[in-house]
Amino acid sequence: MRALRGLAVVAAAVVACTLAAAVTATGAGAQTVPSVLIGDWDGWGRQGTGSRWSIAVTVTPSGARIDYPSLNCGGVLELLTAEKMVARFHERLTYGLEGCIDGGQVELRVTPEGGLSYRWWYLAGEDSAQGALERRR
Repeated sequence: MRALRGLAVVAAAVVACTLAAAVTATGAGAQTVPSVLIGDWDGWGRQGTGSRWSIAVTVTPSGARIDYPSLNCGGVLELLTAEKMVARFHERLTYGLEGCIDGGQVELRVTPEGGLSYRWWYLAGEDSAQGALERRR
């Protein structure tokens, strides 16, 4: 009888943890990308050193894909925070790692003209870049 009671307690704990994880993953706190950002965007980025490169971004409700065609690198943008007109992402490069810096943060913000401003920074604060994107036609 004690063994069954112990098993019931363990089973109840497992169910409670599973339900709590499901609520956390899908509850009111789950963020999505603002709808105004969703779509395909192209543009250019630049650093203070004067270097300039192309940017192509495809934004979905849950994240984004980013490519730097002129640098031959790119990857995924994992959503960190979102507000009405801006989203911040962790950039995780999946190809071209030898020519680009992996692990930076990216901010995409709607501009008054209807485009996006692009801002990139490395967590250590060593490098930063900015740019402008327009909706792909």
